[in-house]
Amino acid sequence: KSYKINVSQQGAEKAVFEFSSDTDTSPEFEAKGGTSKVSFTTSHDWTANASQSWISLSRKSGTTSNSNFTITVSENTSTSQRTGAATITSNGKSYEISISQKGKEEMVFEFSSDTDMSPEFESEGGTSKVSFTTSHDWTANANQSWISLSRKSGTTSNSNFTITVSENTST
Repeated sequence: KSYKINVSQQGAEKAVFEFSSDTDTSPEFEAKGGTSKVSFTTSHDWTANASQSWISLSRKSGTTSNSNFTITVSENTSTSQRTGAATITSNGKSYEISISQKGKEEMVFEFSSDTDMSPEFESEGGTSKVSFTTSHDWTANANQSWISLSRKSGTTSNSNFTITVSENTST
């Protein structure tokens, strides 16, 4: 006589991810870049990978008792927003952290109405004031030795300088 014994086996337990309350699972970064800490628990060892070269991870693997890493995003010098991800994988299950970063603000540069954009000077020389508004820190340079500038850099709240032209003694 024979007997049939039915044997079954359950599959391995899929990993479960639980993120700490201070973890942003969809961080958005300013254009200057920054960091965001990721802390979680999982039932198995894990690995993590970044989808873009401008995203780096402080750790790319860990154990159930050491489940955290820091996302670092480099500066975005483009004016376009960019997106990427950090993917955590544990025992066949993956969790994707969506990452977005704002683009750099476009430069706003506007001269005041009293600024002469093409000043002309008598042979004795003279001065001309330049006033403007800008959304970023600024620098200015004179391209001739007989032209000097009262300031060569400034901030958004201090956007003016004076051009001084020395006497022209050549005939």
